[in-house]
Amino acid sequence: MLINEIEYPLVSVPILTYNNFKYIFDTLTSLLNQDYPNIEIYLSDDHSVRFPGTDIENYIKQYKKDNIKSVIINQNNNNIGTIKHFNKVIRHLNGEFIIGIAQDDQFYNNYVISEVVREFESSKSLVITGYREVFDERLNVFKVKLPKDEFIKYFSEKPL
Repeated sequence: MLINEIEYPLVSVPILTYNNFKYIFDTLTSLLNQDYPNIEIYLSDDHSVRFPGTDIENYIKQYKKDNIKSVIINQNNNNIGTIKHFNKVIRHLNGEFIIGIAQDDQFYNNYVISEVVREFESSKSLVITGYREVFDERLNVFKVKLPKDEFIKYFSEKPL
């Protein structure tokens, strides 16, 4: 929940895709339903065989609200691999904050982006991560929450 409508920093949400579009519209729905008022979507495909770019573009046009300030849909001319693809996308983002989502994931609720931005602003952190919940292919059966508590490490601010 947002407190009041003052100027909000732009949040870029990159979605990198490659040959797996089973849940892409669920991913987009969870993004388009976010309550944060200043979002840039940058969906980039790494040269999939059957990239449904037109379907994705039409879906976003149909369901986007005023909080989505810009939408960029890109398909690479050849496959460059995950790391190079991510680095290429990062260079094109305009947001003060970057909150990525995978092509087969969904935001937990409609105010995840608002909460993450609030945490960035209050903590002055450079990087924030969260838990993720893994479900079966039908999204019915909860499997595990990651990372497991025994793998969590806390970092303190250290001078460079």
